[in-house]
Amino acid sequence: HRYQQRWGAGREFDRRWMDSVAARNADPMITWEPWNKPEGSVVEPNQHPHLLDDIASGKYDRRVRQYARAAARYRHPLVMRFMHEMNGTWYPWAAQINGNTPDDFRRAYRHVHRIFDRAHADNVSWMFSIDTLAGGPPTPLSELETYYPGRRFVDWVGLSGFNWGPESVYPTERSFLATFQPTVDVVKAFDKPVMLAEVGTSALSADPAGWLASALRDVMRLPSVKALVWFNADTPDADFRLTPDALAALSRDSAVPPLSRRLHTEPAAP
Repeated sequence: HRYQQRWGAGREFDRRWMDSVAARNADPMITWEPWNKPEGSVVEPNQHPHLLDDIASGKYDRRVRQYARAAARYRHPLVMRFMHEMNGTWYPWAAQINGNTPDDFRRAYRHVHRIFDRAHADNVSWMFSIDTLAGGPPTPLSELETYYPGRRFVDWVGLSGFNWGPESVYPTERSFLATFQPTVDVVKAFDKPVMLAEVGTSALSADPAGWLASALRDVMRLPSVKALVWFNADTPDADFRLTPDALAALSRDSAVPPLSRRLHTEPAAP
């Protein structure tokens, strides 16, 4: 899983990285972010007013076409997580701020998807990815439906969720199921496989290794969840890097057959 800005540094399709992932018998996922990430932060909602309308009206089509053609030449499975967490308020593509509307989000998402379709990038699976804490939690289905691009344009529904731990923006211990189950129950209505695209617990939480072990155990109670991606990063708001004990738990407990199956990433039929 790699985060990639869609303009500024690093907008090119990185075939070398894709091949290195495939060499590990894995499939790459890109979180494609239409912004210039601010230095030392992951939050900047007002960077680009009316961004979604600009995307939908074709202002960035040349760059999108370049990336789509490179993705098509890659030929191997690739998961595209485009404009994630639009139900929040911290990115310039958020659907309720910055001059954007939910309809603008749908138009922009569909417009980029259609460019990939015209490039014959059939190896790309598309993810509609939301945040579990925003707009609720959970965000009501009636609100999510206003953002949802439509069944033909979505292969996965993705969720971000964290146990933030003390000394953070959300200083409350939350179990794995408390973090994810309410939103999983909502998005089941879309009848798409669910990926927990960002899962993490603060290194300062009470028991990071125990939280991770419970996550790998309790995810079995959520049958619509077909994949889980661990978020291993130090952010300005909390340190989610795996402690040595948590890393050992991940290595040990993810080896069971239900968790170690190869991900099926063929795009879904319309």
